[in-house]
Amino acid sequence: MASILVIDDEVALLKGLERALKTRGHTVVTETTGERAISNLSENEYDLIVLDLILPDLDGFEVLQRIENFPNRPKILVFSGGGPFGSPEVLLRAARQLGANAVLEKPVSLKDFLAQVDDLLTVS
Repeated sequence: MASILVIDDEVALLKGLERALKTRGHTVVTETTGERAISNLSENEYDLIVLDLILPDLDGFEVLQRIENFPNRPKILVFSGGGPFGSPEVLLRAARQLGANAVLEKPVSLKDFLAQVDDLLTVS
């Protein structure tokens, strides 16, 4: 199965996604900040990154910019509820422009999340 990095500062959500992905046989690593995610990505390779746009240090946009030219850049699924930065639609559109392969608006059902993960992992 796939190796997936999930980045989100909402610990309960992070643990729920981790559990669901592991149940499907994926190897899952989690991070709660953009800085730790960048550090992790500079040392490890993943098939997929699941990235929240609103993080306590670097936001998801900066994470996207920093990994833009990484060799073997993984697929990226971005999700956001908007938060203090505006509507989720605007944030998700901007994330797509910065190279996200797929976007989801929070709250998202686990069924829709897993379907999107499956789609990304099966597309070459």
